Amino acid sequence: MLDGLVGDNEWSDEHRFAAGWDDGRIWIRPYSSYTYICIATTDTGHTGLNLYIENSQDQTFMLHASYAHGNRFLSGSNWQEMKWGPSGRWTSNLIESVVRSGQRVYIMPEAFEFQISEKLLPSGGFRFMLQFERPVRWVPETADTLSTANWFHYRGAPDAGS
Repeated sequence: MLDGLVGDNEWSDEHRFAAGWDDGRIWIRPYSSYTYICIATTDTGHTGLNLYIENSQDQTFMLHASYAHGNRFLSGSNWQEMKWGPSGRWTSNLIESVVRSGQRVYIMPEAFEFQISEKLLPSGGFRFMLQFERPVRWVPETADTLSTANWFHYRGAPDAGS
């Protein structure tokens, strides 16, 4: 369930990605015709996450999760405009809000969880980077949106231990 909670039965060490990132954990779990990705940071309070991915077919795209879903693709050296709303090829948990005593209160998740279809993320591994929003933080810090050279590289198999 994409509920923003990190459960032991859902995200075990068996699926942890060895990112070398001390301020958070990343789990990647291929299952059936989807890849599930969970990103939990100790640096709390981020109100959104942009997950940049280059798949095994050299397509580069960004999946946005905050109060809404959005995605965009890299075309040459230009990012296309954001398309808002669910795409049918991926989903994630969202940041929820409620009104209490006349004030809007945001319910921050423990993690951002993504479910990505094999149509968008076929087998064969992929590269990825993270951009947390409000406050902005790039992981890895040296990552660039136009070059995947410094991005994390998932090779398609569990490698527990970050």
